[in-house]
Amino acid sequence: MLENLDFLFSTNYIIITIAIILYALYVRKYRHYVFEQSRPFTKGRRSIGKTLPPYPNGWFCVARSSEIKKGEAKHIDYNGQNIAVFRGTDGVVYAIDAYCAHMGANLAEGGKVKFTKGLQCPFHGWIFDGSTGNCVTGPDMKPKELDKYAYTEVVNDAGVKLPMPKLCCKEQVKVKKWQVREMFGFIFVWYHAIENLRIAPPSYEPLDISDFTKRLSYRGHSINKVKSFIQDVPENGGDLMHFLYVHYAFLPFTDAFKAKWRASWYRGDDPELREKVAHEIGYINDHKMRLLDKYLDEGNKSNIGILTLDNYIILPGGKEIFFLNATGFQVGSGIVYLFLIGPFFEGVFFQHLRQIDKHNLEVYHEMWASNYLPYGITAIMLRGEAQQVMNDGKVWDNKQFAMKPNYNMMGDPDKLLLKWRNWYAQFFEGCEEAEKAKEKLSW
Repeated sequence: MLENLDFLFSTNYIIITIAIILYALYVRKYRHYVFEQSRPFTKGRRSIGKTLPPYPNGWFCVARSSEIKKGEAKHIDYNGQNIAVFRGTDGVVYAIDAYCAHMGANLAEGGKVKFTKGLQCPFHGWIFDGSTGNCVTGPDMKPKELDKYAYTEVVNDAGVKLPMPKLCCKEQVKVKKWQVREMFGFIFVWYHAIENLRIAPPSYEPLDISDFTKRLSYRGHSINKVKSFIQDVPENGGDLMHFLYVHYAFLPFTDAFKAKWRASWYRGDDPELREKVAHEIGYINDHKMRLLDKYLDEGNKSNIGILTLDNYIILPGGKEIFFLNATGFQVGSGIVYLFLIGPFFEGVFFQHLRQIDKHNLEVYHEMWASNYLPYGITAIMLRGEAQQVMNDGKVWDNKQFAMKPNYNMMGDPDKLLLKWRNWYAQFFEGCEEAEKAKEKLSW
């Protein structure tokens, strides 16, 4: 009898131990689920065709807060710019041009934080103030004024043109200082092609969703790799017809459960916005109105587009079940916030872009969800969102940019798509001139 009890207890112990190990592995895998697309959908070279300037203006997410600790610097390749982002010993994040005004060394590659908010060049020790961009000396951060040389075209005695460094002036030494915001665990940098608008107060700010990220649980992120023009990604929000042909599947790897979308997009400064986004389900309508109250104001509404989506699952046999509503805020050219709400849960997707080069992008989706949702469920949702982007990617990676499109103006979808493009055009102010200036060879 005792032997049987010993066997029973030992068996139960083994089962419980296995269950604990399996649960620990489950939590480790799915609590902060990460999906990364292995490669884009294209191989070899292809022509994207003529496009608008490749780097629009706006706020862009450049790093997670956790990636830059006190006293650390990171080199960021951002919108065709090279930036040194570093955290001073005061805990504040600063961003300046990556290349030293002395001999061009990369300040972020081996540079050290000095005097609380200065970044020291690893090549010759010059220090640049993160709050001003000034080259400084000593703990009092006194600005330096030095000789400036520039290469000038000189013709020698043999009539050959040579580039020769010549003294052009004395000036206060500095590098460009970039405007930075840090909120809800992410770091944003402001880009504008026009220099005085780069340093002036930005026309809008990223949305601070800390109220949601503190209340909800972070569940991970996905990374999609895209080879396309940057506008193709946010343009999805204004392209209603593509939902019928690209986003019909609800889950990856199976068509058993279909997805149905009811989509619309409006300018944030539409005077009838509240009436147009109103929802027939009371708690969803209240949710939408709270979002508009919290995040739209007179200063930013012209820079924000509002996407509203109802998602239905179509079961085998054709029965439709309402799953969720998503209210999206397209904030400027490179940031989207999707606020999800359904009968049993709430969530947020934060979409941001990393532009590796002109036509090489990474699309990130960060997810927060109701604390009580099982990790496996939110992992499926995050993987499902990544799959929807992959469905788009198959088209994006193989298309040319529609520089001279034909529109069917007899129907509403193309009218809206044109309206969206007219809204997005504001983010290219000065960009064409900036690209031409970069390409111009000058001594």
